[in-house]
Amino acid sequence: MYIHYENTNRCAQDLELILFTGPTSSGKTTTLHALLEEIASRKQLKIITLEDPIEIISKNYLQLQINEKMNFTYEIGIQQLLRHDPDVIMIGEIRDEKCAQMVYRAAVSGHLVFSTLHAKSSQEAVKRLNELGLDNVMLSETLTGIVNQRLYPDAKRKERVCIYEILASKELQDYLIHRKMDEKHRTIFDEIKEAVERKEIRLSDAKVDLLDL
Repeated sequence: MYIHYENTNRCAQDLELILFTGPTSSGKTTTLHALLEEIASRKQLKIITLEDPIEIISKNYLQLQINEKMNFTYEIGIQQLLRHDPDVIMIGEIRDEKCAQMVYRAAVSGHLVFSTLHAKSSQEAVKRLNELGLDNVMLSETLTGIVNQRLYPDAKRKERVCIYEILASKELQDYLIHRKMDEKHRTIFDEIKEAVERKEIRLSDAKVDLLDL
């Protein structure tokens, strides 16, 4: 999985939809905006975001605020956004079936789409997308990467540690098509347990996540 930067109309090779997943306060939005800033720094791509709320303000790409009271929903916002044919689209969060369908539409039309989803693991993210009406055939056409992450205080309480699981490329396709995870794949829970064992984070901080096992 990689982003190809050249002076072309499209920036994606084998890349259409990438999801950043995890529970609330796991750093999904921060990671996503850091990636967008990196893409924007190349100054070759048109980036537009739809967010509710806009948590991190950037001067390097166009950010649109969802306003449901004014009938500017994710669904309507994506419809309007596609008319401007941006290179990169960021949808703040996939919240419901209509939004999921519009994200799929944006991705299948050849745009590079980033979004977030509440899910405890990469496998759960796929199940959640299924519940929102995107079956595994649809996902195999568009979904090329799932990042699941957590943020914890470090053991010395001086910094924060980001722990993440990445499901992409062949592993992801195998899971979508055969519904079977590679035995060698390291889940977010494997990564959390190892961080505890290495004493990078405290068990007391990770206990809630490990109870999900």
